Amino acid sequence: MRTPSFADLRWVTATSECGVDLDSLYADKVGGCDAFGRMGIGYPPMSIWLFRLVDFKAAWTGIFGLATGLLFMATSAWILLKTGGSKTITLLTATLLIWGYPMQLALERMNIDVLVFLLVFLHCCLLSLPSSPWLQIASLPLTAINVGLKIYPLFGYLSLLLLTRPVAALGKRVISLSRSDGCLIAIGCIIGLITAAPILIGNDSVPAGSVSAGEGSLGSHGLKAFGFINENLVSLAGLERARLIIKALFALKLISLATGYILTLKLGLAKAVSSFMATAIHPKRQKQLTYTTIAMTGMWLGCYLTTISFDYRTIFLIPLISLLTQTAALTEGLWNRAWAWLVCLAGLLPGITTTLYMAIPIYERAARVYHEIIAEFLLFPLLASATAAILIQLLGLPSLLKPAPPAPARALRDPCR
Repeated sequence: MRTPSFADLRWVTATSECGVDLDSLYADKVGGCDAFGRMGIGYPPMSIWLFRLVDFKAAWTGIFGLATGLLFMATSAWILLKTGGSKTITLLTATLLIWGYPMQLALERMNIDVLVFLLVFLHCCLLSLPSSPWLQIASLPLTAINVGLKIYPLFGYLSLLLLTRPVAALGKRVISLSRSDGCLIAIGCIIGLITAAPILIGNDSVPAGSVSAGEGSLGSHGLKAFGFINENLVSLAGLERARLIIKALFALKLISLATGYILTLKLGLAKAVSSFMATAIHPKRQKQLTYTTIAMTGMWLGCYLTTISFDYRTIFLIPLISLLTQTAALTEGLWNRAWAWLVCLAGLLPGITTTLYMAIPIYERAARVYHEIIAEFLLFPLLASATAAILIQLLGLPSLLKPAPPAPARALRDPCR
C-alpha cells in the first residue's frame, strides 16, 4: 500500500477521533483505529488528548498538516535569517536543508516532531521575553505538553536547566536562565513524563525464541541503530565476515566520537561558535536564538545517544547548522576552517545523498549499505561529538580538555564577495 501523505499525523488524528479507550490501546487489548492498517499507536497519549480536547476531525488532517508544514518552513527560514552573518551562506544553507532527506521526510509524514519543533521554539521565545507572572505560568504547561508529546524534549529542557548554574568567570557562558523559570521547567518535565507513562511502560520485549538483528532501519542513525547494517552485511558478506566487519565498524564509531569531540575543542570551533553567537546575532534576538539552539541541540543529542534516532530528527539541528556554516565561512587558518566545514558537511551531506539514492530505483543495495556505513560510523558520530563539545561550551560546562582559543575569524562580512 502506498504511504499516505502526512502518514504519522493521520495515525494520531484517526486514533483521537475513533474514541478508543487509551488504557486498553496501550495495553494491547484492542487494535488501533488507523485507516491504513497500523496497529496500536506509536506516540504517548498527549497528542491524542490535545486533538480530542478541540474535537479534531480526521478529515481536517490535510489542511492542518499543510498549515503546520508552512509554519515550520517559515520558522526555519526566520531562524536562518536571524542567525546573522553572510546572506550568501544563509541561502546556501537553506537550499541544502530543504533538499535534504530529514526535512523532506518530516514534512511528508508530518511527524509529531514538527509540532514539537514549533512548540519548543515558541517556548524559547517566551523565555527570552522580560519576565512576567503570566509568561512564567505559561512555561509550565508548555514544558509538560512538549515532554508529554514525544518524551525526548526532556533532553532539551535539561540542557536549558544547566543555564541556571552560577559560573565563576564572566563571559564563560553566553546567556543564563532565571531560577524561577528553571523551577517551572523542572516541574513541567516531571508532569510530562507522568503523562507519557503508558508508552514508557509498554511491552517492547523480544518474543521468546527469536533472535534480534539489532534495532533501526534505513534512515536511522542513533547509537542503537544497527539493524539495517547487520541484516544487509550478513546478506552480502556472510555471517562470520559480517561479524568481523561490524566489530571493526563499531571501533570506527568510537574513534569518530572521540575525534569529533577532541578536534572541535582543540581547533577552537566550539569557542568560535560561542563567540559568533555573542557578537554576530542582534542583541534583541540573542537570548531567543541561544535558548532555541541549546534546547534543540540538546534534544537531538539526547536522541542520538539513547535511541535509534530517525533522520527526520535532524531538523532540530537547524539552528546549530546555521551557526556552524556562518562560523566556518568566517574562520581563518587552514586546519581550523577545514574542520569547521567538515562538521558542517557531517550535518548536511548524509541528508542530501539519501535524497539522491532514495529517488533512484535502480540504486544497488550494496551501494546503499556503503552509504549507510559512512553515515552511521563516520559522519554522524563525528557530528554528535562535535555537537556535544559545542553544547558544553555554550553551557559553560567543564570540557575535560585543556581550553583552546577560538579559531581565528575574519570580520563579519560576506565572505563570498
